[in-house]
Parts: sequence; structure tokens; C-alpha cells
Amino acid sequence: MKKKLVMIPVCLLLLILLLVGGFIGIKFFFLDKTQQEAENTSATDAAATDDGELFLEPIDAEEYLDEIGEVKTKTDVSASEAVMTGGEVIEFLTERGFGECLVYTNYSIDGIYQEEQEVTSDSSEQYPIYFTYYLSEDALIWKLSVINDVLLAEPIFYNYREGADVPVILSETDTMTSYDNVTNQFFVVVPDASEIVLKSVSEINAALLDSLTIEEIDAL
Repeated sequence: MKKKLVMIPVCLLLLILLLVGGFIGIKFFFLDKTQQEAENTSATDAAATDDGELFLEPIDAEEYLDEIGEVKTKTDVSASEAVMTGGEVIEFLTERGFGECLVYTNYSIDGIYQEEQEVTSDSSEQYPIYFTYYLSEDALIWKLSVINDVLLAEPIFYNYREGADVPVILSETDTMTSYDNVTNQFFVVVPDASEIVLKSVSEINAALLDSLTIEEIDAL
């Protein structure tokens, strides 16, 4: 596929705007446990002690995922043979037409939260989750996540449009993969349609995302 030179500055500008603006994707991609506390802990609830002080009580990831769907499998990151290195992920995304977009990660292979960092093509380090953003030919924003060896695509423009109800995620199977850094595990989940609408496609690539409008996503 011939690459469009304009995509390099556009992707860079897009990432800067998203990072500066604090734009975040749907929490169901992975349970980001560092947004609520500075230490390693995931989606949390506030609870009160006897003296009225508030503390944050971690929510069990598997219990939470069971509430939004059915957990099919869970795998320790250390036991997975599918986790890719940064270089392998960039090669994989390049083959799909996303080679001009910057790829980031913010968790170590041990599940330790770290400052968001760019992944380079010569990286031999493994990370449990990678993400980037893609701007389609019609200027529609997609968030791409690689979790374990699974690629998921979230249509930002679609899920955050006026009148949007249940978020949509594109997957290449009838499941989605989530990551929990507290247990350092991958969860394969079949989400309830009332929580997430999973749209299955044969392959997530730039050509597909460039072709999809809101009406076409509805029809998937």
C-alpha cells in the first residue's frame, strides 16, 4: 500500500492534541489502575473508615469484567508466549498500514505503571499493552490497542459523538482482550451487548478504517 506522506505530521499532531487534552479511550480495553492512585492499583471504589477518612479500595478485575460480560480465559503475562516486543508490534502495525503513527506504552512487562513512552522499531523489550491513534482519510480518529497479541480498534469519533449510547469496539474475533496490571493478567472477554458492542471484522487495517463511516460501522 502506498503511504501518504501527510500522515506523519498528522499522526504526530493528533497524538500531541490527544495527550495534551487528556483524551482517554474506553476503559474496557484495559483496566488502567493508575488514574485513581499514584501506586499500582486499578479501577477503584472510595470507602470510608470509622473516623470518616476516605481510602481507595481496589476492585477485583475478574469480578468487574464478569459484570460487563463473560470471562473466557485469563492468562498471566509471564505465562503468555504471545507477548510481542516493541519492534515486533511496530512491524505488525506497519504491515496493517499504520506504520506512520507513533506507538506508545505505559506498563512494564511486570505490570508496573510507567510514564508514557514511545516504542521504537529497534526495541527488544516486551510490554503487555501498546497503543496508538490513527486518523483516517476522512479525518476520523481511531484508537488502536495491541494487548497480548490482539489488535482492537475503537472509533473515537463514533463513540463520543452526540447521541452515542453503547460504545463500539472492532475486533478480529468474537472476543476482546483486557489487561489488569494489579494481577498482571490478560482476560479474554465476551462483552454484554448492553455494555460494549463488539463488531467482528476479518482484519483491522488502514484500508478498512479509511473506508468506514458512521453508517457503515452501524451496518457491520
